[in-house]
Amino acid sequence: MITETPSRDYESQEDDKLFTQNFSDSDLMNLLAESGPNHHLIKPSTEVCLIVAYVLVMLLGIVGNLLVCYVVYRNKQLWYPLNFLIVNLAVCDVFQSCSLPFTMNKLMLRFWSLGNVMCKITSTMQTLVTFVSTFTIVSIAIERYRVIVVDRKRSSPNSDLLLSNILAIWGISLCLSIPMFVYHRVDKREIIPALLVYEVCIESWSSYVVRAVYTTCVVLIQYVLPLILISVMHCQIYNFLRQQIVKKFVYDKRTMKIYRRNKRNLILLTTITMTFAITWLPVTILNVLVDLDYRIFGGGNFNLIYSVCLLIAISSVSINPIVYGLLNSKFRSALTDLYPFHVL
Repeated sequence: MITETPSRDYESQEDDKLFTQNFSDSDLMNLLAESGPNHHLIKPSTEVCLIVAYVLVMLLGIVGNLLVCYVVYRNKQLWYPLNFLIVNLAVCDVFQSCSLPFTMNKLMLRFWSLGNVMCKITSTMQTLVTFVSTFTIVSIAIERYRVIVVDRKRSSPNSDLLLSNILAIWGISLCLSIPMFVYHRVDKREIIPALLVYEVCIESWSSYVVRAVYTTCVVLIQYVLPLILISVMHCQIYNFLRQQIVKKFVYDKRTMKIYRRNKRNLILLTTITMTFAITWLPVTILNVLVDLDYRIFGGGNFNLIYSVCLLIAISSVSINPIVYGLLNSKFRSALTDLYPFHVL
């Protein structure tokens, strides 16, 4: 989803109007004081809690996902399509984690001080990695469906085809993220011309209709349609596994072993999917509500609400590696062989 503060532009414009209409000497003193050390958008105590939570998620996301990549790299028995897609998801989560400091800067500070290029890159990167995560999860579901339901012989796809799939995921995600780069810019706010000027990183769309169309497309492509597609495939996989057991009427060791293995894989992928669906739901709903009518949040602290919703969404980057470790027996086995985990 578009991990930005879409109402910032509207709020700033409303603030400017109020300042220009009702301004006095006492207001000037207050403004000068506000532009000094008190340039935060969230209360100090709340901000500290959010920073601690964001830093914890960021560290867990970086360490956990790099560990996933390292485990696959060190163990050639894990070199098969599903795990390469999981590595792609882990790499994406690392990028997501590394971009959090810039996102926190935008959410919590009243001013943007990193320049126009970083404003565009930060906004684009958040959207890019979100698309990549979604498309990778869809590809993982398709791969499981291919192996279990379609390809009974479980033949591995061509390595070039797998690489093309991963490159296509990043390429399509980049194309879908270009509008975020184009329509983000640093805007200078002059409350008092030539006396009090500050910069903000905002979305500046050519029209409300263009923005509404893009947001609708993002919600459909990045959230609604993937969840529908993944849910349908998972249901078909589950039904197929049950029918195979019932159809054969044979509960021999080999049949049950295959069934249990596929069922564990299905549980793993379903957990990853549900984690994504639940964690990204609040910020998705929030973005839709803001685009429908930003005045809904006029009486509250939008940045605080958005920061909490985004924190819930970003927490998926630290949950995914735990899911791999707890539910994937091969990952657990490979992990315990590494120092210092083998002594635990």
